[in-house]
Amino acid sequence: MKAVGIKALKNELSRYLHIVRGGERVLVLDRDEVVAEIRPPSSTSRGSSTAWDAMLDALDAEGVIRRATTSVGSMRSVLAKAPLPAIEGGAAIAKEARGDRR
Repeated sequence: MKAVGIKALKNELSRYLHIVRGGERVLVLDRDEVVAEIRPPSSTSRGSSTAWDAMLDALDAEGVIRRATTSVGSMRSVLAKAPLPAIEGGAAIAKEARGDRR
């Protein structure tokens, strides 16, 4: 792991990005205090192609969220086959909700 000051990082950004591409992490220092970390993205192994996916992958890696393990399409087929629960008085509730629309 390398550490670099903000000024040196700004002046040699391409060099440090090359180091990160090689798999190494770079700590960014401001007056000897770590203020940021640059590391290779973990999203490449998942095939993420958008900034949104990359952000979700980062939140998942930090434990803030947990990504779904199934796709939306497969969930639709599961939900389509799931029986709907019976609601007591459901017809009356639906009729009241419709109001004068019928």
